[in-house]
Amino acid sequence: MPATTKERTVTLASLNNGVPLVLITVGENRDGYKLESISSDFGIAFRMGKFTVEGNSEKYDVLLDGVRSSCTCAGHTYRGRCRHVDALTKLQQLGRLPTAKREPVEDDGRWEPEDL
Repeated sequence: MPATTKERTVTLASLNNGVPLVLITVGENRDGYKLESISSDFGIAFRMGKFTVEGNSEKYDVLLDGVRSSCTCAGHTYRGRCRHVDALTKLQQLGRLPTAKREPVEDDGRWEPEDL
């Protein structure tokens, strides 16, 4: 019997203090994540802090960079895909994702073969 695909939705909201909040729903389960831009040398990066009854405990760093997108959660580590990357990618496609921070990178143009 084939596995049943659960409906997934993502909503971008805002806390009272203006901090972005990502709500991810999979089937009957809904999780909320505080969204914070973090610096990255390539792509755009965010830290997602999961809200739980105990407070903001689990944190995941998500990099959006096309096929090289990644997340520090166990799901992405073991399956190469996760709800965090999927949700932020969808928000990005919809033009709803806040702009990420980019730190200036000094580069003199030199490289070594092992850098590639």
